[in-house]
Amino acid sequence: MKLDERAPSWWQPRGDALRKAVHNPVTPSVDEWSDEILALDQLVNEGFLLGPLRTLANSFGVEPKDDWRQFKLLEECVAAKNADGVDAKSVIDPLRRLHHLRNHLRGHASTRKQELARQAISDHGSFKLHFEHVADKVQETLKVLVATLAK
Repeated sequence: MKLDERAPSWWQPRGDALRKAVHNPVTPSVDEWSDEILALDQLVNEGFLLGPLRTLANSFGVEPKDDWRQFKLLEECVAAKNADGVDAKSVIDPLRRLHHLRNHLRGHASTRKQELARQAISDHGSFKLHFEHVADKVQETLKVLVATLAK
């Protein structure tokens, strides 16, 4: 992960062990797919540091509210810093969707697991293709964050 190589203040480098723990699902197992969604969420979304994101927001003229977490802070930072007119919410949404999936698949007792699994297969044809789609969208978000905030 290139973000680890030149980690900005708002990013906790994730390291090789965590990065190597993330794999494409290769079977039609809902549990394997949900495990990999969890691993991807841990790799990416747990890397954002709230304190430095609050400091960054302040430096951009944004006054963070106490209840803002990483996604809202990132969104507000992108909006404040963005000169290209990119919709900040749409930039951050892949991170939110990944976390939402994680919460409903592995993070909490959920009755939605089978529903989400059916939707992933319906939309993408396999858990592998769904996972690749999610990972690609997250990678695009990380690229925008680095280009926008790590200058």
